[in-house]
Amino acid sequence: MEPRRVARRVPPETTLRVAGCEVRLLGTVAGFSPDGARVEAALAAGPVTRVALGVPPEDLPGIALLAEAVDPAALLGAHEQPLPKGAKYAVLTGGQQTASSPLHPAPADPIPDDGDPSRFAGLDAATAHFLDLLRRFGPVSAASPDLLAAHRGAERLGVPLDAIDLDDHAHTAATTKAVGLFGLRGRAKTERRILTLGFAEGSDAYDLALRFDAERNGTRGQRRVEAAREAHMADQLVALAAQTVGGRIVAILPAARFAGVVERLSAKR
Repeated sequence: MEPRRVARRVPPETTLRVAGCEVRLLGTVAGFSPDGARVEAALAAGPVTRVALGVPPEDLPGIALLAEAVDPAALLGAHEQPLPKGAKYAVLTGGQQTASSPLHPAPADPIPDDGDPSRFAGLDAATAHFLDLLRRFGPVSAASPDLLAAHRGAERLGVPLDAIDLDDHAHTAATTKAVGLFGLRGRAKTERRILTLGFAEGSDAYDLALRFDAERNGTRGQRRVEAAREAHMADQLVALAAQTVGGRIVAILPAARFAGVVERLSAKR
């Protein structure tokens, strides 16, 4: 399945004026180490009033835990980095189902520190497959460098860090309504099939993310769920902008949801 074709800047980023506030939006790929440096650069490019993350609120404690436990130089540099020993998997998103979502419960066991990041133990199979594919374009990490850089940056600057995606309950409700029991069974089949795909036509990390998302979330019901996420994130950014008149928000969004959120934000200006 081909991803939605829109004018695409690589890497995806733009600045919009929303409710009297400057909103700098970055589309990032979960696990792609170079995106950590992109987030750092965006935070250093001017005064920041608050940071917004395209993750559910339930992910923030896990992001904080990993931000404190993982060496930032390793994540933002040229090395591959597994999750710290004893850390529960909590923060790989990027527009895909998370391992801690209602459809993919978090693994009970900690991710082993076995020195082999290629195994990505503890991740659901489709997400681990995506990370292995992503290696073609640069170093990867199961502890997503974009999210950790955002957390550390907000802490360093002393500004709020807001989670703007649907919370787990709302995501479950949206999925149940849009997909239904039959669709959930079909999703299991999709998860198995996607493991057989190599996405050789992907031209860069962001194109790969779009193509992977188009396959993983390509059914009519699942597209409705993703559209609900995009609408919610856009609404949350408008609300935050209204509270931050004259300020600057840096928003880090899953690359696969970037175009939809920007389109909705542009219509609300």
